[in-house]
Amino acid sequence: MYPAAPFAILDVAPVRAVLGDPVRIYPFGDTGTTPPSPPYVVHQLVSSVPDNCLDDPPPVDDERVQFSVWADDVVTLSAATVALRTQLQEHGYINSISDNGRDPDTKRYGMVIDWSRLEPWT
Repeated sequence: MYPAAPFAILDVAPVRAVLGDPVRIYPFGDTGTTPPSPPYVVHQLVSSVPDNCLDDPPPVDDERVQFSVWADDVVTLSAATVALRTQLQEHGYINSISDNGRDPDTKRYGMVIDWSRLEPWT
């Protein structure tokens, strides 16, 4: 299952201040024919692991989502990454943050936030 929580928790003033209103966050591969105006975020579900129990169905899934942040310059990239990280860590935990390099086509700079959260299964 794809976690619904990240999208509701990211629609807050500090994130909107950097990523626009409405927040420019898109599912991986669904940004349209041309990339959106930067900065923006692309997300994808990396894994969803049930918290299995012997006697009952799993009560939660440990869902891991990758957020790729893109911007035209490193100052904006840093501001967007900090805003996103600050909000995400209030509702789950950050597994890692890494440099995504520079996109060869758009010349935009990128960072990746790998985030996990326990999501109710039902």
